[in-house]
Amino acid sequence: MEDDEDGIRQLFLLGDEAFSPLIKYLSGPNKEKRASAAKALAYIENAQGMQAVRNAVRSERNGEAKSAMSAFLAGGLAQATSMEDLNSLKDLIETARFTEGNDGSAFPAISAALALGMMGGSDLLPLLR
Repeated sequence: MEDDEDGIRQLFLLGDEAFSPLIKYLSGPNKEKRASAAKALAYIENAQGMQAVRNAVRSERNGEAKSAMSAFLAGGLAQATSMEDLNSLKDLIETARFTEGNDGSAFPAISAALALGMMGGSDLLPLLR
């Protein structure tokens, strides 16, 4: 946990210098690094970085990495204002696979529901139900 906090602190100190390496990691061979890069870009909440995460989620072939990256994307969109961002969150909920057991496949939808719930729009209630 302490390593995560230190890593996040370092990202913010690096500022814009962190974007290029993180975006490159999104398409790297290591699924854990791809998910970590998505998490870092979601924390930073830069439009270019969020678009890179969105693109990486679309092209990700590994189910576990895609689930993690989608959840981080949803969390990063909690302050979303654009229709594209809102639609991304809605899509995560509408396409969720809820299965018995705990395989993590519903985690992105749960993250998206939390993000939409934080927005508090009454027009979102039917979807959240």
